[in-house]
Amino acid sequence: MKIEIDYNLSGSDNFWVSVPLNEEEVISFAHAKTGSRIMNQVLIEKKPIPAAANIDGEWDVLVFDDGKFTENQHVRWINLKKENTLQQ
Repeated sequence: MKIEIDYNLSGSDNFWVSVPLNEEEVISFAHAKTGSRIMNQVLIEKKPIPAAANIDGEWDVLVFDDGKFTENQHVRWINLKKENTLQQ
């Protein structure tokens, strides 16, 4: 089983733990400034970030597969204000 842990080295206690279900969908357990929650996230669009884009957030992701650390990924995020829906 693959598990991804998002973290921020700024000393924040925010975190996300995500379990990919397939290439486009994950279940995430989050503790962030908006509170604690469990979410089903679905990728609806994937495209490269333009070089001149304003980055809204950056963080690192630790990736574990079958309990073993496999890689560290650096993520950059742009809020496109699209399809950002919270279901409760």
